[in-house]
Amino acid sequence: MNEDHMDSGRRLSFFESTLQQANLELFSSTIYCWARGTGPVELDHVRSAMELMHRAHPLLRSRIDGPPGEFRFVTDVPFNDVPLDMVEIAPDADINSIIEPWMNDPFSGKAYTWAGRFIRESGTQRWWLAVATHHSITDGHAALSLLDQCGRLLGEMVEGRTPTVPDFPMPDPIEHQLDPPGSMEHWTRIGEGWAERIGEISHWPINESAEFKDRRCCNTYRVHDEAFSRRLVDRCHEERTTVQGALASAVVMGISEHLGHAIDIDTITPVDLRRFSDLDIHPDEIACKVMCIDTGSFGISQDSDPWEVARAYTSAIEQQLQEAYYPPLDFTSDDITSSTGGWLTSDGRHTHGFALTNTGLLRIKGNYGPVQFEEVDVTAAVRFGGFPVLLSVYTYRNRLRCTYTWTEPILSHADALSLADAVEERLAQMIR
Repeated sequence: MNEDHMDSGRRLSFFESTLQQANLELFSSTIYCWARGTGPVELDHVRSAMELMHRAHPLLRSRIDGPPGEFRFVTDVPFNDVPLDMVEIAPDADINSIIEPWMNDPFSGKAYTWAGRFIRESGTQRWWLAVATHHSITDGHAALSLLDQCGRLLGEMVEGRTPTVPDFPMPDPIEHQLDPPGSMEHWTRIGEGWAERIGEISHWPINESAEFKDRRCCNTYRVHDEAFSRRLVDRCHEERTTVQGALASAVVMGISEHLGHAIDIDTITPVDLRRFSDLDIHPDEIACKVMCIDTGSFGISQDSDPWEVARAYTSAIEQQLQEAYYPPLDFTSDDITSSTGGWLTSDGRHTHGFALTNTGLLRIKGNYGPVQFEEVDVTAAVRFGGFPVLLSVYTYRNRLRCTYTWTEPILSHADALSLADAVEERLAQMIR
């Protein structure tokens, strides 16, 4: 590798380290992001765009080395070691037939932190560009930014121009960009306090047990038109809550309906911490700058007021953030190894309710002249029995998109689709 693109690397932060630990032990913590595009793009264009990105962003050039608590990014990965392949599919093929097997090839133990796939629809100029990234180097915001930057480069290449990408420095961990900085004592105290407040969640039986290596990720998608998306935003404003709160309410009540009884349940919510920093964080920086917050909903039944549930969820998130519940600067190897302990076994139930991530109104526009991204999706690999469903929500080109990801056979295909339908029906009822 060119010495100009060698960085000294750095130690992984607390949350980055927990994601690496999950990658090693749970075969999870990989972000998958893809766009359905049009335009005269070839595999060589994609390879050139990825190489430019690889040279510009230190974490894309990184592998992760060292033991828990001392994980380090080592920025010596040559671009030729980054996997990139092309798959050709029929015009009527289901993209999930390509994406899902890819999601079930874990990053665990790999000497790279990202990969690409170019999926071309035979006989047309329609295609998908997909990128997989280790969660330690991206969150949803950064993965979509990576896709957006690749789209810009593809557009310029197709126009015959020679694009460039400025070199970025090694990103600082978000833990070093917050004031006040987090401490392990404060992190543990606040986390344990909320865990005690949430208490025992309602029993959610698994459909079938399976070892991690035999589990697989599956997806289904729901896309709402512009009119529905606008009504939802307007109603959320009227009800003094957020789209994320409305989705959380719909999921909780959908689960209650699916199980047929009232429930106490918790929600794991990734929160983007960039907005809490006073520093100027470049929007195109490739890094993971989130943390996960656990909140609870109690005594929820089909007769609950959905907007009260939404407001309670939003208030709980805000309260934890007001408590400066930030990941710690200093931590030990035991802190990292214990972070995944509760996810390693499945005793006939899920240990959490569900995970909900809302990337919001996407900054990505998908308009690159002769190259267009008509749709985009983002989700993450989950293979543990911790929660039945990961719901990834975002608004692209004024349309609300919901991606449901679950782990089979822990949750069966039929039950997952039934649950997604129940959530979607609850959401529709909230704005009628």
